[in-house]
Amino acid sequence: AQLESSGRDIPFDQLPANLDVTTKFKLDYLELPVLLRFSPGPGGKARPVFFVGPVAGMRVGADMEVEVEGQSASEDASDMFTSYSLGLVGGVGIDARVGENTRLLVQGRYYLSLKNQFDTSQADSKSGDFGFFAGVELLLKPAQGDDARPHY
Repeated sequence: AQLESSGRDIPFDQLPANLDVTTKFKLDYLELPVLLRFSPGPGGKARPVFFVGPVAGMRVGADMEVEVEGQSASEDASDMFTSYSLGLVGGVGIDARVGENTRLLVQGRYYLSLKNQFDTSQADSKSGDFGFFAGVELLLKPAQGDDARPHY
């Protein structure tokens, strides 16, 4: 997140009124999604994939950087934010067969935070973000009748 304010919004009398202040917050979370995945009907080489579910996260880092008149300073901001997050994720994708035992997975996801990230009731911040993922699935043995069965 990035906050920008001009000097007149700063409540310190000793600062000039024309200062511009930029504050940047960088939050890092280790997240664990639990997703319900659905692939409708039999597919040929490619089939659509839909998924939705909750996400729990644990904060592993929080930094704040303040820039005033071209000079900046950074510090740990862990005490300003909660130590965990809760949210929902949903998305769509394509599951494509690219070889006898290989599938290519491409997904687009949207995450919506359900919990205030600040560790105070005086400020409210909830995040939302898009993510794009790609992966390769290698089957250890050929699936029997894989094209004829739906994937759940």
